[in-house]
Amino acid sequence: MGRKDRSVQEASEGRTTSSAADGNSGGVTQPLKLLLVDDSEDDALLLVSHLRRSGYAPQYRRVESAEGLNDALASSVWDIALCDINMPRFDANSAMAILKAHDPNLPCIVASGTIGEELAADLVRGGAADLVLKTNLARLVPAIQREIVSAGVRRDQEARAREVDLLLAVTRSVAEAADFDGLLQDVLARVCEDMGWAYGEAWLRDPKSRRFRLSGPSYTASDLDHTFREASDEMTVASDAGPVGRAAKSRRPVWIGDATAETHGITPRRKQVIAAGFRAILAVPIVSEDEVLTVLVFMMTTPLERNDRQVAIVSAVSLQLGSLFARKRAEARLRDAVESLPYGFALFDGDDRLSLCNDNYRDYLGWIEDDGMSDKTFPEILRASASVIHESVFGGDRDEWFRWRMGQHIYPSDPIEIRYVDDRWAWVLERRTREGGTVTTSVDVTDLKHVEEALRDRERALERALAIQSGILNALPAQVALLDSAAVVMEVNDRWRALTTAPDGQGAVVGADYVERCRNGVGFYGAAGTEIADGIRSVLAGERESYSLEYPFSGHETEGWNSLMVAPMADGAVVMHIDITDRKRAELALAESEARFQNIATNLPGFIFRRRRSPDGQNRFIYVSPSVQEFFGIPPDDFLADGEIFNRTIEPEDVDRFLEESERSARDLTPLEIEYRVNAGKPNQRWLRSLSRPQRLPDGSTQWDGIGLDVTDQKLAEERLNHLALHDPLTELPNRSLFEQHLQQAIHQWERGEDQLAIHYVDLDHFKDVNDTFGHEAGDRVIAAAGQRLRSLVRRSDIVARLSGDEFAVLQLNLAGVDDAAILAEKVVDHFSAALMIDDLRITIGASVGIAILNQDPSDTDRTGPPLPGDLLARADIAMHEAKAAGRSTFRFHAHEIAAQTRARMIMRQSLHDALENQEFRLHYQPQVDLRTGKIAGSEALIRWEHPERGLQRPDLFMAIAEDSGLIVPIGEWVLKEACRQSMEWRDAGYPALPVSVNVSAVQIIRGDFYRTVRRVLDETRLKPWLLELELTETSVITGSDTVMECLHRLDDIGVRMAIDDFGTGYSSFQYLKTFPATKLKIDQSFVRDMTVDSSDASIVRAIIEVGRSRGFVVVAEGVETEEQTAFLCDEGCTFAQGYHFSRPLPASDFGDLLRRGATFPVASHGPPSDGKLD
Repeated sequence: MGRKDRSVQEASEGRTTSSAADGNSGGVTQPLKLLLVDDSEDDALLLVSHLRRSGYAPQYRRVESAEGLNDALASSVWDIALCDINMPRFDANSAMAILKAHDPNLPCIVASGTIGEELAADLVRGGAADLVLKTNLARLVPAIQREIVSAGVRRDQEARAREVDLLLAVTRSVAEAADFDGLLQDVLARVCEDMGWAYGEAWLRDPKSRRFRLSGPSYTASDLDHTFREASDEMTVASDAGPVGRAAKSRRPVWIGDATAETHGITPRRKQVIAAGFRAILAVPIVSEDEVLTVLVFMMTTPLERNDRQVAIVSAVSLQLGSLFARKRAEARLRDAVESLPYGFALFDGDDRLSLCNDNYRDYLGWIEDDGMSDKTFPEILRASASVIHESVFGGDRDEWFRWRMGQHIYPSDPIEIRYVDDRWAWVLERRTREGGTVTTSVDVTDLKHVEEALRDRERALERALAIQSGILNALPAQVALLDSAAVVMEVNDRWRALTTAPDGQGAVVGADYVERCRNGVGFYGAAGTEIADGIRSVLAGERESYSLEYPFSGHETEGWNSLMVAPMADGAVVMHIDITDRKRAELALAESEARFQNIATNLPGFIFRRRRSPDGQNRFIYVSPSVQEFFGIPPDDFLADGEIFNRTIEPEDVDRFLEESERSARDLTPLEIEYRVNAGKPNQRWLRSLSRPQRLPDGSTQWDGIGLDVTDQKLAEERLNHLALHDPLTELPNRSLFEQHLQQAIHQWERGEDQLAIHYVDLDHFKDVNDTFGHEAGDRVIAAAGQRLRSLVRRSDIVARLSGDEFAVLQLNLAGVDDAAILAEKVVDHFSAALMIDDLRITIGASVGIAILNQDPSDTDRTGPPLPGDLLARADIAMHEAKAAGRSTFRFHAHEIAAQTRARMIMRQSLHDALENQEFRLHYQPQVDLRTGKIAGSEALIRWEHPERGLQRPDLFMAIAEDSGLIVPIGEWVLKEACRQSMEWRDAGYPALPVSVNVSAVQIIRGDFYRTVRRVLDETRLKPWLLELELTETSVITGSDTVMECLHRLDDIGVRMAIDDFGTGYSSFQYLKTFPATKLKIDQSFVRDMTVDSSDASIVRAIIEVGRSRGFVVVAEGVETEEQTAFLCDEGCTFAQGYHFSRPLPASDFGDLLRRGATFPVASHGPPSDGKLD
């Protein structure tokens, strides 16, 4: 738009109403949207003024260029254009070309000062509606009125033509639509293109959520951005929101003329709609069978007032789509109904062509997967189906049967019976329709065809059933009668029949009214007869599903209890009388037993309980004996009603322990034995011991039955014993064990940065003279007095203990410096130099004191951990002896430098820690050879340490320190796991299954959970237990605790083998040979080394071999290095050996090569044959 065009437009704004008075004061003004193509503003104002005087209220815009004209046409809709002929940059013909291209129906009147005839004709041909001289405007208004009316007529005719075309096109699309999405896509495109909408979309209602979601089909004009459609993909709309929801709710079209003027009407997409440039919106619902299924939405980029014609046309389109929906639904319902028929169904039209059929019909014809049936005639289908019809149907002449069948089809009468090749039978029934077609039904009567045989079988079965029924009735442990609906006895079993002959006459014969007999007291029902009669009647009348009664009976020489049960059956009832005398007696005995139980529970010095834990962890008591109130002060009913009352009553410290033990017992189903306190801290505090056994209930609950016992007196006695175990009975001072506990705790506190501490080791001087002179009783009193004196010299926070005899110890805490320790020691020396008064005896003794200060010895800072209590006591003891050596009655501090050997051991221990962490250990394997065959019978795994600086280290350089430090436990576990893993690897490679021996220390067994370690390693490596052999020395077995022996026996139980290593160097006790679960003795190499030159060693080796042979042990000689030693062992009957003569210990890869090659070693040929296995 040029500068002049803009100024003209701006000048024209707001003049419509004010200018109406120019020439039409008081008249009605008619609006007019006028487009002026003129370079003269004065001429334009002249034309506008004339129109105002003529009754118009023009809203106009003046342009004088092609650019301005295009801009004006794009920005608004105009009623008429007035165009000048010649302008400096423009002319009328060019202007009319632009106008006709934009809107052929927009009228254009040429208004000029002068118009020649030739030019006028040219302008008319160019599209001018009329020519008016500016000097004579009398024709202007009539021309405008005429042309506006004419343009409206033309537009209306074109619109009606487009509407008709649109409706016809939609009708064709509906008729030809293959799928609904394609139809919607076509309809949206046609409506938008034919009616001028820029965008169209369809919203489908979700049948579950009842909300609308944007469907796939949509239309967007080519000049619009497509991102608006994509932004709406995941959006859903409620049935009352925005134009979609409003149209769905009202079931009427919704028109929005300008989206920018609507504040609520187009939510929830208002911002997106406006941002995409859309202004006018039309939403039309598609209704089918009184339900809104879809809403069509159309938008355009310019505001537009409601156009009822467009609304009507789009509504007609939606009506057609709704009809299509209804028709499709009806067809679907018809197809579903036909498919749901339990028989074959087919409909042939008047031309005898198949219109509709279900899968059952196709199945009969063998065409269940053939969709080509729909266009075939009945004769074609009949001929094609001949292959599935049984040959017996045709009677030998197919053509004749086909002619007969066609006659039946044309003139249907009775059902036709057809047998098929798969041995099915069907009745085919046909009926003609009023339209001339045929309805065919095929009913499967296969079962009916077998009915005769079935009836015969049923007769035979009935006879067998009656016999079986009689057998069952007679086998029942009851008197049984079958009654009809009138209570007449139809059949009885032998037990019932026997009663009819009894003197009491209880039974009723067949044909008798049993209810009447009961009511009249016939039989031995006694007073229960009437009740039994009423119960039977109620079952026969359908008032009860069943009836039961237990009643006492008394008959001829017998009495007891019966249980009556009455159950309905078809047209009658079953009556059974069961003798429950034994059960009743058992119930009576049980009641008596429960009474005895309650009596015992009441008088028991404790209480009995049943506690249940549900799968969700809730605990409650099911039963507690009345005596529970004596211990808890809580009535039994409260215990049962409140599941948490128990936890609130016992000591809080004991609750968690009780719950943890209960959890373990429930998980493992192991007995639960636990002690806990009630009324802790109160004068009536009690200790209770609970003993119970769990069982798992079907619902997953755990139930404990047990007893709670009062063990208060026992606990007090135990506390006294514990006190005596940790205190000296003579002085009541802590003993050595308790003192070391206090010292250990003080060391931990020192580690956390608290003050120094000192240990005073106090030894009484000349105490032996007191015992020798005055006797042991006086000596004991001196010890007691010395303890009291020591206690009086220290602070309350310090600890005084009697270690043994005349030796005491003081733990002095919170030292500010070494001087504090010296002051206390000097005080002790001074006070003990004063005489003690024991009765009338004046006894003078002294005290020598040794002091050890924590953190005064270099080892306290150099070592990897704090000093042990024993270390500090040892230092103080050494210092005390130094005080004794200095003349007694004095004190000395410990001052000792760490020996080089101790330092080396500490370094070695740390290095072993690092080696384990850095995986520096290796295993070498030495073969154990069968001296009878030379074959490898097993191996011994020997640890090596590949030190990063010193190279490969033998175990004798580091294993002693590992054992002393406790590192033997993790190192030994690594050896065990690696040996088992390697052995299994050789086994998986196909090598022979040979046992592997692993050396074990008693420390490993005592300090670690060795049994579980072995089980876990065997499980992880998959090695069989009998392929693992554990070697222990004699000393470790003899000096080991019962724990060692118990662990070894458990391992022996699962198949792990044991060997005694270095036999002959230790105790060599025959007693432990009898109890130790070993199967092998290993002769120590110290005897083997010189046995060929030393007669003593030779005798020992012979003795060991003989002991092994007599006790059933396998004997293995270690350290065999020469051929002479091998020969000696063979001569003496030793069957296995290992040593450098055969092979050094080898890495796993080299040992594997021996196994792969099946290596055999040279040995003397002696002894019995061998299987080559070391067992």
